[in-house]
Amino acid sequence: MDTGPYALTPEQARARATAKVQQLHTRNFSGTAPARILWQVQPGFPSWANKLEIEQSVVKLDAVIDENGDLAQTRVLSGPRPLQHSAQQAVGLWIFAPAQADGKPAPSHMILTVEFQR
Repeated sequence: MDTGPYALTPEQARARATAKVQQLHTRNFSGTAPARILWQVQPGFPSWANKLEIEQSVVKLDAVIDENGDLAQTRVLSGPRPLQHSAQQAVGLWIFAPAQADGKPAPSHMILTVEFQR
């Protein structure tokens, strides 16, 4: 039986990630740590986009991860315009652990790369 992140439903992945975040919060450490991606899936190339001549299938986003590990905001940095909205929707499903500052959860920025699978 496959126990990797892709074998889980989004609800199961979120529950597992929440438990991991709670473990991170209960550790007694100081210092800083960047936000981390706990679960992600790269989207398939949209069927409607096959009709367009899109050579590149990678979109880069600047993302704000809040102190709860929730995706608060995204801004497109690069990538084909027809895929940008789909990329933003895809990262909305990702699960993050928040950054740590002085041992406490803190908001932060991350650069996310979404690679559409053809």
